[in-house]
Amino acid sequence: MGENFVEKLEESSKSLKTRAGYTRRFLEKQKISDDDFIKKSGDIGVTVSAEDVKDDKKLVTKIYEIQKAVGLTEADSKEGTDGMFGPYTLGKVEEFIVGRAERKDTSARVADDAKTEGSVAAAAANDDAKEPDSVAQNPSAPIQQEPVEAPPAKLDPNSNKNETPKANLDKILKTFPGKSEVVRLAGNGGRQVVIYIPEGFNASKPVEIDYHFHGTYSNWVDVPIPKLNGTSPYYNTHVGKFGVGSNRINQALAAAQKHKNMIMVYPLSAGRRGRVGSTGYKQGYDNDWMEKGNSTNDDMASLHTETLAQLSTMLGQEVNSPSVTLSGHSAGGVAVRNAIVSGFAPDKAKFLDASYGGWASFAKAKADKKTKFEIYVRAGENNMARNNTDNTQTRSLEGKRMVAYVRTRDIIHDNFIAAYL
Repeated sequence: MGENFVEKLEESSKSLKTRAGYTRRFLEKQKISDDDFIKKSGDIGVTVSAEDVKDDKKLVTKIYEIQKAVGLTEADSKEGTDGMFGPYTLGKVEEFIVGRAERKDTSARVADDAKTEGSVAAAAANDDAKEPDSVAQNPSAPIQQEPVEAPPAKLDPNSNKNETPKANLDKILKTFPGKSEVVRLAGNGGRQVVIYIPEGFNASKPVEIDYHFHGTYSNWVDVPIPKLNGTSPYYNTHVGKFGVGSNRINQALAAAQKHKNMIMVYPLSAGRRGRVGSTGYKQGYDNDWMEKGNSTNDDMASLHTETLAQLSTMLGQEVNSPSVTLSGHSAGGVAVRNAIVSGFAPDKAKFLDASYGGWASFAKAKADKKTKFEIYVRAGENNMARNNTDNTQTRSLEGKRMVAYVRTRDIIHDNFIAAYL
């Protein structure tokens, strides 16, 4: 594996040396020892020896094998099989390792089912603390919402067509004074976008437009979570119940209301999208949101242009030189990453407990130098845990120029929007 790739590089020994050198510098910067790198490689099924790490050709070949193993594209690029181990590849490796652990965990639970009645329910309860966008667990905390039994509904297990009715969104918007619209915009793949201008807004003062990307399940607002084939045991425990969609949009609108001159733009995702069997696919979130060339042609630049036109109509005047923020909560962080990677240059990017794996670090690597990053994470000792955004990749940004890094133990995942947006 990888011989043809490396043979092409052998024409220029500098290319092999450069690529191997990049990998070694990156691993050193990330404080990943040779032993740790060898172990990570073994965890995804690629055998690497100490000798391989020292030899340029062997190291580049092994990186190529690693990139192939985690499903990167057949392309000599930072997003593909380029033979260099950097932020994007590390993020994909960590996602792969997490997915493998999850599959083993699921198999163990299935085996336990045969032995002990009710073990799946116990395992699902244990999983509540693990998910990227878990349902609120603390009823005493502000703006919490426990899932409740929903009325019976006909749900298509192979479709995401069970979208939020506009009436549900209008009902929530009526509780927030100001001007609001629910429109379908091509920049969001033709899906619904909520635009809210709070009462007291003054177009003559500095204006911030916040495009907020929601997390898992939040595309369904007061709609029962549908059954989907291929989802995880955790996801399936919530099928037929109302999820956190109403809670999340209420927090976002309240943030705009608090800031007065913040216009909230709240697109709704396509629901589950991504590679079959991936973490996003099994947990039911939209891994392709705002990724260039996806199935519905989401495009952040187009969404911004359409939003400005919509605001001109709503206000009767143009919004001149607004600052633009992309914010994401939980799995919504992947949309912020994708939008920036696609070439959109916001003034600010905010990850609200939303940088799993290398989402924030990869976005920062691709971002305009003028884009400010605000990264809010839950502090945790185990920085490799799937549910921990304070991970190795995210921590690599701490102390960097144009990055504000906030670590907290006081705010639970469900309240990061209210606390930091």
